[in-house]
Amino acid sequence: MTDAHNAFHLMLRGMKVDLKVKAQMALDLVEAMAQRLDFIKQVLGREVNPGSPKQVAILLYDVFNLPKQMKKRKSLEGIKYSTTGDADAIDKLLGICEPLYRPILLAIKEYRSLSVYKSTFAEAQIDKWDSKIRCSIYVAGPETFRWATGEDAFNTGMNLQNIPRNRE
Repeated sequence: MTDAHNAFHLMLRGMKVDLKVKAQMALDLVEAMAQRLDFIKQVLGREVNPGSPKQVAILLYDVFNLPKQMKKRKSLEGIKYSTTGDADAIDKLLGICEPLYRPILLAIKEYRSLSVYKSTFAEAQIDKWDSKIRCSIYVAGPETFRWATGEDAFNTGMNLQNIPRNRE
């Protein structure tokens, strides 16, 4: 059998998903995200949405008065620079800010990471009739001669090679 033939059978068969573990992972992630939100609210005395780069930018530059991090944006008028509260900005600020701000910046960064885990892995679409995840398998794409996986034609599945290790 050829690689393409084997890949086709894997795509059709799918991989079994433990629904109890998947549901528990989602609950654990929601709880961890809520802990980060509670910490941020307790420290700041008000709610801030860590998932909003705009709200985070206001916190970083208007409230904390940290050095502004700029991001290049293309518009119809040309290239413009604006302040940003994205992950790169937080990473840069963690390296240069006073230790007082680090716990809040880390909580924002962790919240965003947990949110990505939740939406990507805990809420991954699976086939309802047999609790399996199916994805497209590409045998000829990567230069490293490994197979690549991705979302299939029915918007289920994902890149199964990017699932991170379990880290506490």
